[in-house]
Amino acid sequence: MNFNSFNQAMQIAKWWSPRVKNLWTTTVASTMVSLWQLRNNIFFDNKQLDINKCRYYITHQIWTISHLSLATSFNDARDIHVTSAWNVSLRPSPAPNIKQGVWIPPDPQIIKLNTNGAARGNPGLAAIGVCFRDHSSIFKLSLWRSIGINTNYITECLAILEGTELAIVKNWLHL
Repeated sequence: MNFNSFNQAMQIAKWWSPRVKNLWTTTVASTMVSLWQLRNNIFFDNKQLDINKCRYYITHQIWTISHLSLATSFNDARDIHVTSAWNVSLRPSPAPNIKQGVWIPPDPQIIKLNTNGAARGNPGLAAIGVCFRDHSSIFKLSLWRSIGINTNYITECLAILEGTELAIVKNWLHL
C-alpha cells in the first residue's frame, strides 16, 4: 500500500470493517509517532538507530487497541488476514436477533407494494428492492437492482419512487 499523507492512509480503510479500521488507524498513527520519536532520539540525543523500539511501540499499540476496542469485524477474507497477521482476535459481529414478522394482506382489488433500500456504509454500496402482492399473498412482481454508492435515506426514497413508477406502468393504481 502506498500513500503520501495521513488522510490518504485513512482513505485506504474507508470501506473496511470497524475493527480493522481501528487497527489500521492505530498502526498508521503509532508508526508516525514511533518514527518521529526515533528521529528525535537520533537527531537531538545522538542515540543509535534502534528499529526494534519502533516495532515494539507499534506492536504494543496494536495489542492495546485490539483489547480495548469494542469494534467488530465483517468476518471476511480481509479481516481474517489482517487480524491473523497482527495476531489479534477477529471479534465478529454478534448474531442478529431474529424476530417474526407479520405480513398483513391488503383488501381485495388492492395491490400491496413493499419496498426496501439499503446501503452498506451510509454512504456505501447500495441496492433497492420492491415487491408487489395481491390480497391472497400471491407475488405479482418483484425486482431489485444495485444503485452504486448512496446513503440509506436516498436509497429508501429511490425504492419507493421506483416501486410507485412501476405500479403506474403496470396499471396497478390501487396501492
